[in-house]
Amino acid sequence: MDTIGGPFGGGGRLSAEDIRRIEQHLAGSLSASEAEAFAQWVAADPARGRLVAAFAELWRGDGPDAPSFDIHGMWARMVPRIRERRRVLSLIRRDDRQLRTRGPWSRVPAAAAAAVLIAVLSVAGWLAVRAGPSRERTTSVAMREFSTRRGQRADLRLDDGTQVVLGAATIVHIPDDYGDRTRDVYLNGEAYFVVRHDAAHPFAVHTGHATIRDIGTQFAVTAYDDATHTEVVVVDGEVSVAHIALRRNDLAIVDSAGQPAVVRHGVDAAAATGWTEGRLVLEATPFQEVVAELSRWYDLDIQLADPSLGRQQLTVTFGSESTRQVLDALAMLTHTHYEQHGRTVTFSAIPGT
Repeated sequence: MDTIGGPFGGGGRLSAEDIRRIEQHLAGSLSASEAEAFAQWVAADPARGRLVAAFAELWRGDGPDAPSFDIHGMWARMVPRIRERRRVLSLIRRDDRQLRTRGPWSRVPAAAAAAVLIAVLSVAGWLAVRAGPSRERTTSVAMREFSTRRGQRADLRLDDGTQVVLGAATIVHIPDDYGDRTRDVYLNGEAYFVVRHDAAHPFAVHTGHATIRDIGTQFAVTAYDDATHTEVVVVDGEVSVAHIALRRNDLAIVDSAGQPAVVRHGVDAAAATGWTEGRLVLEATPFQEVVAELSRWYDLDIQLADPSLGRQQLTVTFGSESTRQVLDALAMLTHTHYEQHGRTVTFSAIPGT
């Protein structure tokens, strides 16, 4: 009987029988006793619950013919490829104590942070190429997807030794043929890279507006889909972006046309990448961008009642402060007041100011 290794079934294996039961569960063809046994099987291992939920999402997204979705056939097609190529990409759980002490990250349950990668998303990458953030992406290579939610971050270690720290609300796609000839990753969000240099297999980060090519270095890239630019900060070594060489403590902002809009030398790269250690450092940043960053950082929906408020420039650093302390500080700095209803926070101008 074929089995698939991984955090799926009992003992870290998912058997063909397990696959068949999941398929029958999704199709609603289990008897009452079988359904009860299936529920107990899922409850015995939290990873199984995540797997079944992810398969259910795939099933629902398969259109009106969803009941014909063949999970067993899908796995059967994947088995030879998995055996042929066992690329190791491991999501490393942040130390629980660090999660409890790093400001807003302490709000994230440790189990949720560890589960940033839903295992079955990499399965979906085998089946079809997912639409991604870069216009340069090829459509002929399967992708694996790794992601964080708002208020989360996670570490990713690639099989070539390259380390990646994913910021909040970030998605990174990695081609299945990563490392064969090139090492390309596709980013929507914020990530910090410590690249294991290999001249024979160049490393590049693709965003919606730019391609950042490593020349043996440590650097951070910020490129959310809802932003109009890509920001690159070099901590050590050298990278190339928009035909410009950036070295240690250099920063570049590339606009939506792929052209360098800003290039700065001698920046505080440690401050700019402080988010990797739980510190959010914003220098001369428009209030509108500050609230966007804090929305991801604290998993809030922060709004400005008057868009003109967003033009104010702020220089702030947040670390272990509570959400209330941060919101109070912003109100004081911007001469505004705010109202909070659940996760929605709205800043408004104080009458007469």
